[in-house]
Amino acid sequence: MSLETQERLFERFFKVRSNDNSNGLGMAITKAIIELHDGTIKVDSKPQIGTSFTISLPRNNTRHTD
Repeated sequence: MSLETQERLFERFFKVRSNDNSNGLGMAITKAIIELHDGTIKVDSKPQIGTSFTISLPRNNTRHTD
């Protein structure tokens, strides 16, 4: 994954290829949901090796009733 792709990956409507059937929302929605839970998501990509995503969520024993 290129550095530019990594920098823009979580932008709404960002797509690597314009000819695919995606709408470019999946990673933006994923990040938004994680952040709603006070978490973070990070991407680490090395060309010809692979890409890893790290999701961190706080440990919280509070139950929400809403």
